[in-house]
Amino acid sequence: MTQIIQERWQVRRYVTAAVAASVNEVLLQGELGLELDTGLGKFGDGSSHYNDLLYSFLGKVNLVGIADGDSIVWDAAAGAWKTAAIGGGGGLSAYSYSAPSFSSVSSLLHFEGTNGSTVITDQVAGNVWTAHSDAAISTAWSAIGSSSLLVPANANSSISMPTNAGFDVGAGDWSIEFRYNYLGSPSTSARVFHSRGGDTYGGIDLEFTTGGSTALSLYLSSSGSGWDVAGGIALAPLSKTKPSEVLVACYKSTIYCVVNGFVTCQQAVNLGTGLYHNSADIVSIGGNASGTSRSINAYLDEFRFVKGHSVLVPNRIYADQGQFPDS
Repeated sequence: MTQIIQERWQVRRYVTAAVAASVNEVLLQGELGLELDTGLGKFGDGSSHYNDLLYSFLGKVNLVGIADGDSIVWDAAAGAWKTAAIGGGGGLSAYSYSAPSFSSVSSLLHFEGTNGSTVITDQVAGNVWTAHSDAAISTAWSAIGSSSLLVPANANSSISMPTNAGFDVGAGDWSIEFRYNYLGSPSTSARVFHSRGGDTYGGIDLEFTTGGSTALSLYLSSSGSGWDVAGGIALAPLSKTKPSEVLVACYKSTIYCVVNGFVTCQQAVNLGTGLYHNSADIVSIGGNASGTSRSINAYLDEFRFVKGHSVLVPNRIYADQGQFPDS
């Protein structure tokens, strides 16, 4: 006997992705938000705003001529998905993880320790981190190992250390990697990483620009007096319901972002003479140690900063890297 089941889906259509981002509505549980220009779509959960939801499917992809082993990647500049041969030359390429030598690692934080501890151990010799406000080691969640760094919403919760030559990237390659787990609404302009302390323009600023949103953006400065290199590259919205493995890399003057194995952004930048660095500054993670709070209200784990080597390069598919080696 044939049984016919009838269902009706509620679909909210947006003329463009820009309109969807501007309206930023809360989609109902199971409701589909569809961008007509990109073909991308997101399913609502009944509580999250559109910009905080992850895309649920690829949308329009031209599969004509795709060969066995080809990959599909997002071209942020074109606003479209494209196919590319693995390791192929020309056009948009797939990507691979290129493990750096430890000599290229400027900071490596596993955030291991006892619950509530403010001792932050860096595997790179000479780096001494200070915990501010209520930032501390937590055993409530961990991506790898038994603990992570808790950075709550309390004023100026963060960790910081004096900068050094390892964060003076100039116009070269660099990478930032970390695991993120949402705890609650972040502050406005909440800083995951900032290469200069306080309410200043640093060489590299990785933040959630809009208060309450987990849409990750990148700001870059060569002058230290404005975001003259990049005034907010949209990298990716990070999930509020499950952990995210994040990689942000600069490779040959192009910014890439990978979240949970998917390339979410590729955008060329003009680095000019290089990104701003001052040996008298500090670097901070999770917020500001002074000035406006900017705390991320989240857990961080397995943080690594690499100078002079991009861990993401065109070649093949990126995959989960596990714990970073200490040597």
